[in-house]
Amino acid sequence: MSARQSLAEKLARPEIRALAPFDIAETGPDPDAILLDSNESPFAPMGTDVPVNRYPESQPQALRARMAALYGVERENLWVTRGADDAIELLVRSFCNPGEDAIAISSPTFTAYERFAAVQGARVIDVALDSDFDLRADALAEAILADGKVKLAFVCSPANPTGNVVPPADILALADRLPDTIVVADEAYVEFAEVESLAREAATRENLVVLRTLSKAFGLAGARVGALVGHPDTVAMTSRASPFYPLPVPSIEAAMAALGPSRRSLHERRIAELLDERDAGAHERVDHAAGRGVGHGGEAVGHAVGRGEELGFGSAGRGFRGVGGLAGHLGGRTGLVNDLLRNGFAHSWPPSSCPSAGAGAKFGCTMRPSRVSAVAFTSSSSQSIANALVSLSTITPSTNVSRFLA
Repeated sequence: MSARQSLAEKLARPEIRALAPFDIAETGPDPDAILLDSNESPFAPMGTDVPVNRYPESQPQALRARMAALYGVERENLWVTRGADDAIELLVRSFCNPGEDAIAISSPTFTAYERFAAVQGARVIDVALDSDFDLRADALAEAILADGKVKLAFVCSPANPTGNVVPPADILALADRLPDTIVVADEAYVEFAEVESLAREAATRENLVVLRTLSKAFGLAGARVGALVGHPDTVAMTSRASPFYPLPVPSIEAAMAALGPSRRSLHERRIAELLDERDAGAHERVDHAAGRGVGHGGEAVGHAVGRGEELGFGSAGRGFRGVGGLAGHLGGRTGLVNDLLRNGFAHSWPPSSCPSAGAGAKFGCTMRPSRVSAVAFTSSSSQSIANALVSLSTITPSTNVSRFLA
């Protein structure tokens, strides 16, 4: 009697199934060993005490164990990746056959999903969020089932760029309706929301994967350290597409230091401070007359803003760099945002240089994290001002974007 075929084996590309399983047996080179087959330099590196003349572990086992403990799963449930972006790419490369399979998204959302699908030659099924930028789970499930070739369904929660939270129960219900599709819950910002992670659920479900990162809450965006969390069979199959050395030695050391037990309380205090600043800023309303609420990690705060010239940016406006997915989404919709105040300094960016702004965008794309900025958009069919509801947050502007009045 043959062994049961796992969902990962069923969905994986034949080229991935043909690869040998990733060898993670090694525990790292002995610092005193001479690895003749690696052709490493025998000389210590100059200008640093970090042993970057030696290759890192193919999968850093100590870091893997520490991250697994952090997320409440076993080591075989987790694969360390170069940020969450790398995990997205590994999933698309592992499961999507070019020109045949598809991924599903709900725009506006993190643009990496669509980008990696395009690189792989996979189709994209886009079931847009509703007028409040909430997930239309039933419509998404129906579209996936109707297509029949959707391998991956990406659900970002808290969402980038809207900040809205998809209730964990809704994500689990979606996975229940889609037994032949892997639902990917992107939890890059979950530490800033009052919601439980689905990591433990993903560890036992073949068609649920959770993405995590140390870029946000742990302040390691430059180190590029993330993780794919899922059923052992799914993790093992996806790992076959992994590069041999996903993380450089300095990144591994930075992550190990940041995740030290003595620093957990410091991270918790920093997160609490950011949340306090966000909530305090959000309640300093410019004008609450049009307040309908705004998603920022699960809470609702109204904050209306006026014309760009009233904010001191002049009628011509300056370009501001911001979330491309949002700019593109707003540029083609009617009666939306004319002026959007965000909590973050922005780089000037002429509108003609903004690749993601639609024809209706007057200026700007997305914002960078810090304290104050503005982005203005002109409706493609109306010159009237649409009041914007904005969450002011020092976490990251891409986390929290307002809901808008038509």
